[in-house]
Amino acid sequence: MDRSPHGNPLVVAQVVPSFREREQHIPPRDYLIRAWVAAFQPNTRRNYQLIVGDFFAHCDNANLHYANVRRAHIEAWGRGLAEKRHNMPATVAHKLSAVRSFYAWLAEEEHIDKDPASNVRRPRVLDDIARPYLSLVEVMKCMDVAEHTDWKGWHRDKALFTLLALNGLRSSEALGVNIETIEDVGGHHTVRTMRKGQKPATIPLSVTTYKAVQACVGDRKAGPLFRSNSGQRMDRYSASRIIVRVCKAAGVTKKVTPHSLRRTFITLALDAGVSLRDVQHSAAHSDPRVTSRYDQNRRSMDRNATFVLSAHVAS
Repeated sequence: MDRSPHGNPLVVAQVVPSFREREQHIPPRDYLIRAWVAAFQPNTRRNYQLIVGDFFAHCDNANLHYANVRRAHIEAWGRGLAEKRHNMPATVAHKLSAVRSFYAWLAEEEHIDKDPASNVRRPRVLDDIARPYLSLVEVMKCMDVAEHTDWKGWHRDKALFTLLALNGLRSSEALGVNIETIEDVGGHHTVRTMRKGQKPATIPLSVTTYKAVQACVGDRKAGPLFRSNSGQRMDRYSASRIIVRVCKAAGVTKKVTPHSLRRTFITLALDAGVSLRDVQHSAAHSDPRVTSRYDQNRRSMDRNATFVLSAHVAS
């Protein structure tokens, strides 16, 4: 320890740099965003970049540096999403979660001293909100017309529709299928693909789906199962247009997306008597509560346990 000439310890005052001085050493915001999303999957990466970019456009309008953001600023942005843009509570909660994730990462990497988003309040998302899905009759109609809606003659429409509606695949999972991964395993026709979280999976196909997939393959030996008009792997926007085209041709007036067909798969499978455990496994959900939230008929009076119990008591 340093001492003064009189033998007393010297007290050295620490100079704490001002924010302006520290700000000069903070990496550029765009660089930090790219570093943060690098660990995510491509679709999540794009989605989170758009959300956080939108939040920082809001900050730029207020002349607010990202390191100066406080909880109140984030919550005010969330209120604006709901009140001015009329975003649904689930959408607002999702966007706030993305911003929270970014600031948690900044604090963990010590780019900021304190995480301002750790206690940000998100809107409550109700589980009983009705979301679009197809009835059994509508699925059958769509499968009938999908034979004839593919104007290019590549038989993509029915193959994509059946993989989404009869297997419950996410659009990214279906679009990731390659021809060389279509196999026969244990007497089942299967396809191999990567599920959410980059988890490899082997998916069994029904006879109906397999025939549709084989028609889409044609005489090709390798490459992506679903091609865009240019011959490259189809993207999710093209897949969405296919589903809209098929539903419109079948007379379905609901706003249906590829994810609506995943909801359809879970709802109709449970209606058909498939156990929740088996539907959860087929949908690749880690938690049965997530599978239950996808079930759009979970509050149907026809499925109330009272009918089964009354029949059992009467017998």
